[in-house]
Parts: sequence; C-alpha cells; structure tokens
Amino acid sequence: MKRLMQSQDLGLHDFINFLNLNHKKNYLSDNSVINFNTTKITQVNRFHNFLKRINHLIALKLYFAKRSKMDMDLKSFIGGCLGGFAGIVSSYPFDTLKVRIQNQHRHELKYSGSMDCLSLILRKESASALYKGMSSPLVGSMFINAVLFGVEENVRKMLHLNDPKYRTSDKTREFYELYAVSGAIAGLTQSFLLSPVELVKIRMQIPGCHYQSTWCCVKDILKNHNLRHLFRGTWLTVLRDVPAVSSYFVSFEYICNSYRISRDNLPVLHLLMAGGIAGCFSWLITYPIDVIKTRFQADESYSSVKECLKKALSTEGNKVLFRGLAPTLLRAFPNNAAVFATVNLFNRLMNNLDPDDNYESNTTTIPSYPNLHFFIDTYDMHR
Repeated sequence: MKRLMQSQDLGLHDFINFLNLNHKKNYLSDNSVINFNTTKITQVNRFHNFLKRINHLIALKLYFAKRSKMDMDLKSFIGGCLGGFAGIVSSYPFDTLKVRIQNQHRHELKYSGSMDCLSLILRKESASALYKGMSSPLVGSMFINAVLFGVEENVRKMLHLNDPKYRTSDKTREFYELYAVSGAIAGLTQSFLLSPVELVKIRMQIPGCHYQSTWCCVKDILKNHNLRHLFRGTWLTVLRDVPAVSSYFVSFEYICNSYRISRDNLPVLHLLMAGGIAGCFSWLITYPIDVIKTRFQADESYSSVKECLKKALSTEGNKVLFRGLAPTLLRAFPNNAAVFATVNLFNRLMNNLDPDDNYESNTTTIPSYPNLHFFIDTYDMHR
C-alpha cells in the first residue's frame, strides 16, 4: 500500500497485484487505505468500477456460452468441417464416375458400366481426371458439412432431444420423428449452399470440359449468364436433400442405438459401418431426383425441369432414373463412413478435453473470477 501512496498514478504493477491473491495481505495489512487523498480515491473508484465491468462481462460471456439452453454448439460446426474434408478425399473418384454415367444419352452411350467408365478414363485421360474439379466441392463440402452438422445439432437441442428422457437405450417413435425433423431442417439449410457448388462441380466433371480450374468455370458462368445461373436447379436440390438428410441422420442414429453400446465407447468400425449404411440408404430413396438434377444443371438447353424429365423418360425409359446408381453407392459408403466417423471421434475428443461441457442446463449460478471479486469485495469493505 506504501507503493500506492508514493505515486499519484496506478500502474500495471498495481493492477497485477490487485488481481493476485498472493499479494492480498500486503494490501490489507496497511490501514492507510482510508487516508488516500482525493485524487487517489477518485482513481481507485474508477479502477474499482472498471474491474466490476470486466468481471460482469466475463461472467455474462461464460454464462451464455455454457449455461444457456439456446447456445450454439460450435463443436458440431468444426466437426462437420473436418468430416466434409475426410468424406470428399475418400470418395471423389466415385463421384466423377457417377456424373459421367448419368450424363450419357441413349443414342451416344460411351460407358457400359462403372468399371468400363473407370478403365476408359484411365486409358484415354489419366488418373488425375478422376479428381478434376475437386477443389470446389472440397472447400464447399467442408463449409456445407459444418453447416449441416452444426444446424442439425442445434435444432436437436431446441427440440430437447438431449433431455434425459431420450437418453435411454430404448428409443421411442417420438424420438425418431423429432430426429427426422432436425435432419430435414438441416437438409433444407444445406440445399441453398450446396446447389451452386454442385453445378460448378458437374460442369467440371462432364466429358469435353475446357475449363482449366474451378475459378475459370465460375467466371465463365458469371460472364455468359449471371449470378442467378449458379443457383440453377436449387429447388431440385431441396427436393432431394430434405428427405435424404432426414433419413440420413435417423438411420445412423437407429443403427448406432441397435449396437446397445454407449456412443462414447462405440468402436470406430461400428461408426464407419453405421455411417456408410446411412449414406447408401439416403441415396437410394432420392436417387431419381439426383439424376434429373444432374442433367438439368449440366445441360443449359433445358428451359425447365419438366422438359428435362419428359425428354429423359420419352427417349430412354424409366431405367434412366437409376443410371449410375452403382458408382453412387460405391461413393456413398466410404464418403459417409468417413464423415460420420470423423465427426463423432472429434466430438468424443472435445468432450474428453472439456468435461465441463456436460453441465446441468437448469443451473442458475453465474460464474465469475475470484481474483476480481477479491479486490472488489476488499475495496467495498474499506470504503
């Protein structure tokens, strides 16, 4: 306290000592705190108010970050981002095969099947052709999966699916119905972000593509058309993704629950199998929509979705709606296995690093920093 009396200004050293519990006796032992001159008392008053504001802001930040039921789960966004990266890297060649087979027309069939398509690409082009246009979906998939898993997790919280009554091993029909709703909302959100990414990817993957890079493709579309053209086929993407993503999350959850093992103790192989099967199932129920969407986005000659569908059915029959299904399922299994395993392992790791995240949501205690409170309470006592 003598240090405070020797100077008219409070320095950084004084601030640090006030926050340090080890120095509290030095400041409390000298009763001369009441003999401060007017200038010193004014400075300490300001300092006291400043510390109160800091403590209050920190307390509010911690309260809303860890105690509110409506807080955003940022871990799910980060986990989805990592999952998107793993999924694209592990499955992109299969996606190239799918797009090329889907874009064939009956009068000019180039590929008799997935293996024939693969062999022709390797023989006439190169292995790098299988990864052509990957930069767009790689970056896009990381962002889109972050949104997908982040939105789904936070919608689940809003629907109270993490409540104790739903944590039993026997899940009710109501649980899966609410789970389907959260997946549908996540799929709807994803659709508007995914559609332009897929349009650019499809234009890069079709045979005869003259674009040197993804950015060249985007610039050409904007130059010859407009920004709206990048969202061509968006409503088809919505029509595909809402039921697909809904069934995607429900089937994964159902398979994981069927193992009768805690999610934190579920082996990686089980996560891979559940993710792969869930991905294949979601593609099976919406694949015909994806075929029409791919054709509509790849061919600018179609003026409407109705024209695209009518021409495909009249010239090639109903079988066209399932063309390219084999490479799609071959792609879906490793892609979604990698995505779900990565997301769940990341969440498991973060839960182990931050055990306080499993807090009781009904607590009303606002946390604060004791060192700050020590000075505030000490000063209030002497004032």
